[in-house]
Amino acid sequence: MNSNYKLVFAIVLHLLTQCYCSIGSSIKPDDLTINDRYDALIACLVKNGIRDGKLYPRNDGPEYEELNYQWNTVWGHMAPLLYLKAKTTRDVQVGVICATKTEIRCVPRSGGHSYAKNSFGDENSLVIDMSSLNFFKVNKEKMIADVGPGVLNSQAMYDGWKEGCLVSHGICPSVGFGGLLQGGGYGHFSRLLGMAADSVIGMEMVDASGRLNVVNNFTNTDLFWALRGGGGGNFGIVTKFTIKVYPSPRSIIFGAYEYSFAKDFRQVFIAWQKLVYSDPYLSQRIFCMIEMELDRISMRFYGINTGNDPDMTEKYFDELYKYMGFPEPGPGSSIKTYTHEQFIIREAQMYSDTPLTDIAQVGKMTRHNKVYNKKVKSYFVDKILNEQEIDKLIELLTAYLPYAGLYWEYNGGKITENPGTCFLHRLKASYSTQLKPLNSSGKLKDVNGDAAKIRFFEATKQLLNHRTSYQNYIDRDMPNYLQRFYGPALWKLYRIKAKWDPTNVFFSCESIPVFPGQRRICNV
Repeated sequence: MNSNYKLVFAIVLHLLTQCYCSIGSSIKPDDLTINDRYDALIACLVKNGIRDGKLYPRNDGPEYEELNYQWNTVWGHMAPLLYLKAKTTRDVQVGVICATKTEIRCVPRSGGHSYAKNSFGDENSLVIDMSSLNFFKVNKEKMIADVGPGVLNSQAMYDGWKEGCLVSHGICPSVGFGGLLQGGGYGHFSRLLGMAADSVIGMEMVDASGRLNVVNNFTNTDLFWALRGGGGGNFGIVTKFTIKVYPSPRSIIFGAYEYSFAKDFRQVFIAWQKLVYSDPYLSQRIFCMIEMELDRISMRFYGINTGNDPDMTEKYFDELYKYMGFPEPGPGSSIKTYTHEQFIIREAQMYSDTPLTDIAQVGKMTRHNKVYNKKVKSYFVDKILNEQEIDKLIELLTAYLPYAGLYWEYNGGKITENPGTCFLHRLKASYSTQLKPLNSSGKLKDVNGDAAKIRFFEATKQLLNHRTSYQNYIDRDMPNYLQRFYGPALWKLYRIKAKWDPTNVFFSCESIPVFPGQRRICNV
């Protein structure tokens, strides 16, 4: 805080501690203006030991701006009322208690990567920033790790590698574990290890009253089910995860294949269908994803050599590629064998504008490398298309790809095995789709891209028979988001929400409400 603010702060604090020694005893928060409630919030936080170095008010200089960095310009620039940079679990508890007493909205933030920017709250919010709760402590004997919600994928990749471990992490380095683990969590190793949420064996969660709760398969089992796939920020603030870790792979075979949409799509798609519907006969150690934009199709094919199975080789991959019927790849295609370290650097490079030559650089990647306006849509597919339906898909993609792109991610494998989580998108031998803007859309709203995504999403509902969407790709444009995110799990989630957060302390535009039909709290 600057010196002028500290002087004013001291005067206000002296006055407020006389009036709010017991907040709510004589003056109700709903009788106060937002400025009054903000002052009461500050008084409460300071009284309970939250002071300089942890509190960053709006317009208070570069520290606030650093905390409030936003790579995504969608929905405008958010400017929360106050940041609390939590350094202990108690900081989180005090933040929740004080915000609740003063009726200030309380919002947790781990990585700040939510496409809808829900973790930045609104102009009247206290954001509890979890970035300092970034511990990553491995127990090699038990092959588990205690992980803070502020750990990013980049840190999990690096710290896991340092310990000789493989972690079920996501792909984008700047995504925080607090959101990743609670919403599902896709990554390169999901078919081998399961979703990131599946690796969680215990948690500690601060509830709406500020109490710290142990959550595992024996204690608070309803939360243990809901927090693994029920989305972040719905029931409380998780301050610690205990996750399973696995031995580092011996090597990873990586194939990069390039095609032309106009020339190759039909053959690529037929081979893709053959690949994804080869489950459960195809090894769980194989993962594949496809990206399309404009006339370009890029396929990434991975083989993870771990466990007791014989090592896959580049020759094996070449034979599998031909067996599935993929076309001859174009210029820029390659296949190579990587160590675990080399693979991490190679994948992280896609998110860095400077060359990565050392894995330690990956661990320091804390920001998304592009700033642009990004809204996405998603769905899961469990249908094999016939020739006529492929014709229709080509027609829809021909109209779509000039304006937006998409990813396909191969599901199946360990993903289909549910270890008692709320993540129900476990369709047998299927794939997921993410519709995304073109990277050229820049900081401005991509009106044509957004319209194309909505048209394609609606047109493919019947063609691809998709009924579900991925809750970690929050989508404000979708009116039936709760049904698509949670399906038959939704009614149980309502009951758990009503039990643990009956006054809806933790909410966002797409959060689980306390009861069915509760009003959506923001405009699309």
